Amino acid sequence: MLIAVIGDQWIERGSAVGKRRIDDSRDQLRVELEVALSRNIPVIPVLVRKASVPTEEELPPSLKSLAYGNGIQVRPDPDFSGDMDRLIKGIEPHLTSAPLWAEPNEQLLSEVADRYRRSGSLEFHAEAVLPR
Repeated sequence: MLIAVIGDQWIERGSAVGKRRIDDSRDQLRVELEVALSRNIPVIPVLVRKASVPTEEELPPSLKSLAYGNGIQVRPDPDFSGDMDRLIKGIEPHLTSAPLWAEPNEQLLSEVADRYRRSGSLEFHAEAVLPR
């Protein structure tokens, strides 16, 4: 299971070169999401600072399925404890019934690994999920 904490500027936040981080195929957060989705690992969007789940149009093709996940709002006090309790109750069934490894989407996983091998950065991520 991957818990994706999404803030109110997650989609808009840019890099030093002026493009959105989510559009950078080497962005670490994007890669972690792509690997989880490619391996059919449940992704739970946790929404903070009044964020909402991104729409399909806001996401790169490899992350479009994230737009259809139910996000859970986690607000500051006095709601924080109640929101966290709801999150924990929502996660518990996945922890007791989920298989340790789901069947991976080999094509997407291979594409992500190839991008990293070509870029030479963070290659250890690809090696951790793909046998050579």
